[in-house]
Amino acid sequence: MCRVAPSAAPLLRSLSAVIALALCSAASGGELTSALEARETIVAKELRKHALVLASDTFEGREAGTRGGRAIGAYIGRELRRIGLAGAGDERAYYQEFQRGYRNILATIPGSDPDLADEVILIGAHYDHVGLGTYSNSHGPLGLVHNGADDNASGTSALIEVAEAFAALKTPPRRTLVFAFWDAEEKGLLGSRHWVASPTFPLRRVKFLLNTDMIGRLRENLLTVHGVRTGAGLRQMVSRANHGPGPNLRFEWEIKPNTDHQPFHEHGIPFISLWTRKHKDYHTPYDDVDKLNFEGMQHAGRLLFAIAHAAAQTPGLPAHRSNSHFESAALQADVEAPLPSPPPRLGVSWNEELAAADGIARLSEVGGNTPANRAGLRSGDRIVEFDGTKLVKGLDLQTLVVRASNQVSVVYERDGVEKPITVEIKLDGSPARVGVQWRTDQAEPNCVILTRVVPGSPAHLAGLQAGDRIYTVNAKAVVSGDLFFEWLTTLEGPLQFEIERAGKVQSVELNDLPSLRPAPPLPGDSERGE
Repeated sequence: MCRVAPSAAPLLRSLSAVIALALCSAASGGELTSALEARETIVAKELRKHALVLASDTFEGREAGTRGGRAIGAYIGRELRRIGLAGAGDERAYYQEFQRGYRNILATIPGSDPDLADEVILIGAHYDHVGLGTYSNSHGPLGLVHNGADDNASGTSALIEVAEAFAALKTPPRRTLVFAFWDAEEKGLLGSRHWVASPTFPLRRVKFLLNTDMIGRLRENLLTVHGVRTGAGLRQMVSRANHGPGPNLRFEWEIKPNTDHQPFHEHGIPFISLWTRKHKDYHTPYDDVDKLNFEGMQHAGRLLFAIAHAAAQTPGLPAHRSNSHFESAALQADVEAPLPSPPPRLGVSWNEELAAADGIARLSEVGGNTPANRAGLRSGDRIVEFDGTKLVKGLDLQTLVVRASNQVSVVYERDGVEKPITVEIKLDGSPARVGVQWRTDQAEPNCVILTRVVPGSPAHLAGLQAGDRIYTVNAKAVVSGDLFFEWLTTLEGPLQFEIERAGKVQSVELNDLPSLRPAPPLPGDSERGE
């Protein structure tokens, strides 16, 4: 429900009651020994409690510099104090005041490694919204409280819970963590821009930023991730952090200057930003708590924690990639487009349903100027033997064609001909042992990216797809395309691949590989295949 803004007196009375309710219902603290245990404390129930406070009509839409905005800032400060975090604002307090009564809120957990504690992982979310709305920031109707449950009570709730999860660890991460609640984002990223221009500790210490803005409307089990190309290897770090039954991830290359990652990106700091995409209630009075997906927020919050923990623990963080400023959605579409299927080796189509029943390939089409056409095969013929192997139920002709050498013997039957016909056929192309082609990418080291999977090949039968990232082969890291090529052409099967697809890391086993053959010459371009 949307209501016209209340008067000041009810606001102040309601504030005390709302904060008291939140503090009484907060989960108790306690030291936890593992990051996994801490991650599991981020739960939908607690996220909902915070969101009910943050997106209450009481705070009149949390516009920066207003009584509602400052009141919700007081709530966040109380939460940080309850959790037991030290301040990282002005003079080591929580707040950094600026301009017209605006204030950022910052808290910290010092790092535990003397060699890395000077480096900072900054985790941020803006807590302001648009108040009652104006012609410049609302899709209307104006004059009603815009609660901003998704934008960005969702991200603020997650950040409070992530801070509490880290505070519960018995041993803090190696690097220092700073939790930043930005004000005046809706007025042009003023809070984050002010902090970057007037940091409360040296900006050089910030090695990595995590930003969360609008994570409350997860749908289609898809969470959007921006910034993975601002540092080499960030996609793999994020994907490895996305373990468990969480959402699939959609990685977008283009970086829009529409949230608080932008000032840090401009100053050469790698970042990751999580988002569940816009919706029809964006910047309207209808963005309310009852429309939030709290299970989705739980997944996003846990992922936020896991990425931050990985960044805080890893021995070295990547430098900022300047090319990420220019990598557009159009470029991504061009680069990530899969290659078309290779030209057919035999050049026939058959009734797959009938072939599944008895194995015999009843030809429905023979392509012009193909090996099959040149050998005299035609539609209606029935292939019963290929390269010395009789076709039986469960044996796929396509698989035999993919693996065959260039010269094969084919036995087929034809209506009106009493005996089977045997013909020698020279196939087009080359046999494929695994059946993949790939590329490498400087923004994604230690992996290859599949651009083609040959139908009927061992890779296809194992379920591999174009776009899959191959991280390891038989538990060894794929540090180069050359090494991957060497392994595919020299290792005996089965091969165990660790792959990433849509931000999920999984294992795939390639079985029934053809016997090894001498390795062909390495291809000369950046697109590899075997």
